[in-house]
Order: sequence, then structure tokens, then C-alpha cells
Amino acid sequence: MIRDLSRFERGIGQLAKLHPDMPRDAVMLIRLTYHAFLSLDARLEAHFERHRLTTSSWLALMMIYCSPRRRVTPSELSAAVIQSRTHMTRVADDLAEKGLIRRMPSAEDRRRVDLALTATGVRTIERLLPLTWNEYERALGAFTIAERRQLEGLLRRWLQHLGAAPSRASVAPQAKAGGVRGRAQRPVPRPDLDRTRKQIP
Repeated sequence: MIRDLSRFERGIGQLAKLHPDMPRDAVMLIRLTYHAFLSLDARLEAHFERHRLTTSSWLALMMIYCSPRRRVTPSELSAAVIQSRTHMTRVADDLAEKGLIRRMPSAEDRRRVDLALTATGVRTIERLLPLTWNEYERALGAFTIAERRQLEGLLRRWLQHLGAAPSRASVAPQAKAGGVRGRAQRPVPRPDLDRTRKQIP
């Protein structure tokens, strides 16, 4: 993680000398965002590791906890947590081994298996929620309440922009590979997934 930004800023300054047309503010913001994510991810991983969990397993638990009847399908889980089915299978195996979830036949489709919370899983979540919220508060301790709200608005706008407006550089090769020139494929709306993501604290 970057503790001292001076070396980082000197590197960008040197790059600007080599390429005077460089959009310095864009480069700086993208790199700062990236390093902020790395620092936050490391901090949360350390928090959950103290409780024998990972950020992925915590998100999985919260997804099930916030779902009707506290059970989901593996595909719903991997989509909501934005991880591959293979990765989430490993996460589910680990949570089942710890006794936090169990696999159950679906009541709607006997061929399907659902992931459901156990009583131990519910107790674990409810014990860790206040501790996790405190960790979130500490991570955001550099901001006032007003600044947090402003940051939330900016991040929401940025996420909407990133999801709706792929760069031309990334669109062109995809269009060429698909045999259609100059036409970008539209992202598939997932209102069901968006609603699920909002439920995860």
C-alpha cells in the first residue's frame, strides 16, 4: 500500500515531462482510486480474517441473510457477489465446513440445490454485524457526514457512467471480433441483480 505519495507523484510528474499531453488529473485520480481500493480491501480482509472469514465469504453470508427465507441458489450467489461460480463453490464449501450454511434440495425444483443459513450462521452474522459496521466507520473516518454523502453521490454517478459508457478503445476490438463494424453491444439490464446488490450491507 502507498503510505507516502511523494514518490508516486514524482513518477507522474516525470511521465508528464515525457508526454506533455498527458491528462494529469485523470491519471492521478485513477491511480489514487486503485490504491484506495487496495488499502480498503487489505483492511477488510484483515478484519474478517480475525473471525475466520474473508470478504467474499462475508458477502456470501450477507447475501443469504438478506434473501427471502435466507436461502439462495449458487448462481444467484455468484451473480450478486460478482464472482465466478468456481470461486463461490469454494467459498460455499468453506462456509459449509464451518457449519455456517448447508446445502438443501430446492422446494421448487428437486434438481436444484439451495444454500441456506444454519442457526450458527445467523448467530455469527448478528455477532459480527456491529463489529463490521464499526470497521466501516473507522475506514471512513477521514470524512465528515456531509463529505460521505457527497462521495456516495460521486461514486454512484461514476459507477453508472462506467457501466453505461464503455471506452471507444475497448468497444472497437470487440465489434471487430464479433464481425460487426462500428456497433457496440449494449449491456444487458439486470434489475433483479441490482435489487439484490442493494440489500447487502
